[in-house]
Amino acid sequence: MDDISQILSSLLEAREACGPVSPEQIDAAQHQLGLIFPPSYRLFLREFGAVLEIAGLPEPSEPPMWPDMLHSTLMYRRHDALPKDSVYISTDGTDLSYFLKCSRTDPTFEGEVIEWGPDHDGGIISAKSFASFVEHWLDR
Repeated sequence: MDDISQILSSLLEAREACGPVSPEQIDAAQHQLGLIFPPSYRLFLREFGAVLEIAGLPEPSEPPMWPDMLHSTLMYRRHDALPKDSVYISTDGTDLSYFLKCSRTDPTFEGEVIEWGPDHDGGIISAKSFASFVEHWLDR
């Protein structure tokens, strides 16, 4: 996990973040969604909370308005518009959204990131893990 922490820190240290999220808040979100977030995403939440390009668990705030993973995931669920066992983490600002695969039982599961849009029948794998998604996303 130290390697993932170093990768995320080196990639995100220059980004404005909403601040760390407590383990209790992370546990509550996982419980509400019935999912266990991948270790790398839990680490991101604990250290950064959210950044402008990647959704997390921000406190309601004044601008900037941080992307909210929990509320967005619940909205997508109401419309049955997301991959199974996943959470919303980002958008390209047009038709594509990105969802992180999670587990229902395995706290060590590092799920891939699925690109989901109108032209994707079932989505396509965008990255093999959350950390690789962050690296690719910020290199754009």
